[in-house]
Amino acid sequence: MKQSCERISAFHLAILGDKFSSELYVQRPILQAYLDDFLASDKCFFVLVGQSGVGKTNFICNAYKRYRSDENIACVVYDGASLAMVTSLTEQINRDFTDIGRIPCANALRYVEFSNDMTNKRLLLLIDAVNEHRDMYTIIQAIKEVGAQYGQWIKVVISCRPHAWELLYRHAFRVRLPKLLFYSPPGSRSIYVELGDFSNKEMAKAYERYRKLYGFEPSYDSLPSKLKRTLRNPLILWLVAEISREKDIRSQVGGTDTRLIPQYVSHLVTGRILLDRDLDFIEHAFVPLCLKEGQCLNEICVERLAEVWESTEECLDRLIYSGILMRRDESVRFRYERFYDYYIGMHLLRLVESGQVP
Repeated sequence: MKQSCERISAFHLAILGDKFSSELYVQRPILQAYLDDFLASDKCFFVLVGQSGVGKTNFICNAYKRYRSDENIACVVYDGASLAMVTSLTEQINRDFTDIGRIPCANALRYVEFSNDMTNKRLLLLIDAVNEHRDMYTIIQAIKEVGAQYGQWIKVVISCRPHAWELLYRHAFRVRLPKLLFYSPPGSRSIYVELGDFSNKEMAKAYERYRKLYGFEPSYDSLPSKLKRTLRNPLILWLVAEISREKDIRSQVGGTDTRLIPQYVSHLVTGRILLDRDLDFIEHAFVPLCLKEGQCLNEICVERLAEVWESTEECLDRLIYSGILMRRDESVRFRYERFYDYYIGMHLLRLVESGQVP
């Protein structure tokens, strides 16, 4: 079974792995304790919420890495955006176990359950970024039967942005998904676990790991207190590290991610990693398609982009390499939703200033 899980996970890890670096990853002890507690509990669902870039995908990838060697736990990783449009998660899993995992049975989960003693064993489903699915409400509908049919030995971890989870949470009750199936941290009434910025201790460790890899100065202890507070946000730390490679970090950056994103892009253009036409491609092709016909999409088919912009593939290669966009099969999206928020916001602001939007 574990071999089947690794085969299924390999496809999705190829997508998620682009965001994960074991060299830079800093474990969140409290979060890990919650996950261990969840696995030992009778709960079926563990919901991790956090803003874009705060480390949800890293947590999912590290959980897979940590538990895959446990003989009593088999792990499957899914990229939420790449899940098929199904109303049954068990249908998706059964199909994957049969087609990819090579288990010779149409109902692979029942086959595993009855051909093995699952009393002390668990199948851990790690589903990242369910809010990036084209119809995120199908996820809640799809996982409903997992708890009903396999709640004793299948555990489901999903990650999501906070606002999206609020919407999904309301929908969960409309489809009668019992609250008791969700894990709550000790002493809390919340049915989710929130991942925020680094603690001071975590920040010191993360900073020195980035400093070792990127070669910037000074040491963490020499940073001004205000800059330390700013860098506690993982996405900002990554942006600052990219901008400050082999330099003194104090003279390079300041402010929030709203100001750091254009600074990061300017750094890429100066270093010829991006060209001006790549930025034109985002502004005049990619973003308008995201907003076409009143929609707010963050996934565009490459074929559609090629219809409106010459040399699409060349632009995509550079934008993906720079970490602004990422590719899933034949579709492209912003790598982090904060990039999406920034570029969509700037585009709408230009429309308002030009009088095209009242």
